Amino acid sequence: MLLGFMNNPNNDMLKEIELAGEFESDFLELTIEYPKSLPSFVIANKKEINDLLSTYSMGLLSHAAWFLYPAHPYDSIRNASLQEAEKIIDAAAKLNAKQITFHSDPMPFIYKREQREILVSRTVDSIHHLNSFAQNLGLTFCIENYNADSFGFSDFQRLFSEVDCKMTLDLGHLNTKQKDNKHLQDYLREFKERI
Repeated sequence: MLLGFMNNPNNDMLKEIELAGEFESDFLELTIEYPKSLPSFVIANKKEINDLLSTYSMGLLSHAAWFLYPAHPYDSIRNASLQEAEKIIDAAAKLNAKQITFHSDPMPFIYKREQREILVSRTVDSIHHLNSFAQNLGLTFCIENYNADSFGFSDFQRLFSEVDCKMTLDLGHLNTKQKDNKHLQDYLREFKERI
């Protein structure tokens, strides 16, 4: 079994990496997000990050902010989110991370009533774009389950029928309110080749 450590983006990133090493983590899952782990900071500190990873013999995965909006109904906000996502992917690639994990759109409840299908389609389109962008930079792109309100089991079935990406299965998220009554065994049975 491998044990990993995810940095807290509210804390000093380099100290978090050092802490992960002191805990003898097998890998670091570097979350590249506001406020103290922005892509620009990650790139500016590439040497220090790689030196720490080497010192502690840790592998590297990467994780994007959960609060990007790949399905946002306003194109300008959605496009800005995709541009920020590309910066995150680029920073992860510059560090030679193996993979990058993104979340589906959190989809505030007010948008779900009548426009849900449109927003799911926009999410799938955005993930297709980001997956291609990541693959072109040598990264495996993963989509993480968030909750069934934002992107549920049937949405993942649709996504994986259209986009050849992987899945990060978050057990904590899976055990929160799931309106679709799908549980761990359902995800493992259906998506085992993606996880």
